[in-house]
Amino acid sequence: MVKRLIAAIALSAVCIVARGLDTSTGIFDERFRTLRVDAGALGYPPVINPGSDDYVEISFDELADERSYLRYKVVHCNADWQPSRLVDSQVLEGFNEGIIENYAYSRMAYTRYVHYSLSLPDE
Repeated sequence: MVKRLIAAIALSAVCIVARGLDTSTGIFDERFRTLRVDAGALGYPPVINPGSDDYVEISFDELADERSYLRYKVVHCNADWQPSRLVDSQVLEGFNEGIIENYAYSRMAYTRYVHYSLSLPDE
């Protein structure tokens, strides 16, 4: 049986899904803007089929002069974007936490920001 991993990423100051809040793709901290969650192929929903070459690109901006050291966690959700009761080891290999290392500073912009991006699955 092939399980489908649906990644819902909610950004807070440390990029973790806030418990008790709506877990649809959204931003829960006003310092972060322009959240994008895209599948590897244009037009496809952000769904990863384990064992395939599928991936999801996540990017967002933080209104700041300097980069923050951000971590993320993947949460398996049901079709209603609510966290499922599956244990991490049922849907993931390895640890369920990572550091966002891809970033770039804004240039020639009135408002300073740092652009972050990551691809899932990762190492």
